[in-house]
Amino acid sequence: MGFDRYQRHDGSKANILRQIWVREPCDVVAKLNLDLIKRWKLKQLRQDNAPSKYQEHVLTESGSTALCIAGDDDQSIYSPCLSG
Repeated sequence: MGFDRYQRHDGSKANILRQIWVREPCDVVAKLNLDLIKRWKLKQLRQDNAPSKYQEHVLTESGSTALCIAGDDDQSIYSPCLSG
């Protein structure tokens, strides 16, 4: 692809993610967060693990917020965007 994922950001995966959250535009960060949430949910399904009530709440709230920021109309797996 001609893209070195470590060229723009240095450090561990956690540090790279923090740098992305700080440096990249909000809509890019929101889409990244949505992808991370979907990946986590798929991993849980594959392992036949149901999320706890707390995990489901956090996923729903963070997913809703990310969808609002990203401007994504596909809200079928999350609650509607919060107003205000």
